[in-house]
Amino acid sequence: ERRELEGAGAAAARRRGRGAEVYNLRDYRQGDDPRLIHWRSSAKSGGLIVRELQADSARDTRIVLQGAGERDAARLERGLARAASLAVHLLRAGASVELFGRGVHVPRGAGPAQRTRVLTALALYDPGAAAAAPVPERRGGPAREIDVELD
Repeated sequence: ERRELEGAGAAAARRRGRGAEVYNLRDYRQGDDPRLIHWRSSAKSGGLIVRELQADSARDTRIVLQGAGERDAARLERGLARAASLAVHLLRAGASVELFGRGVHVPRGAGPAQRTRVLTALALYDPGAAAAAPVPERRGGPAREIDVELD
């Protein structure tokens, strides 16, 4: 599941883009998508006003491994495979990814080298060592976290 970070670390910079949240309101220009017309503001101003959308800030993602995975080997494998698949997909899309959990931490990075670091950490994941490791402290972070259950 996905959940947005609230109050953790520095706020993500707002950028105009193709996301879902409103970045700004401005006058309509020829070629603007009519679906972006903000009708309430248009009615008040007497001219067409459109919404500019904020860039999707989910490009920076922390994949959080929940639990140590020592109870059920099949569930552990599914969780590790899901984390690997998510990381590869996000990195391929240009996101920066951090892997975080008991006994494992790969700092945020992007590109092919980060894919190698994350996949290596997941391949070498040891549920016994993870169960004995303290839960690391989360510091700051990206705009999005994705939890992956291992237990």
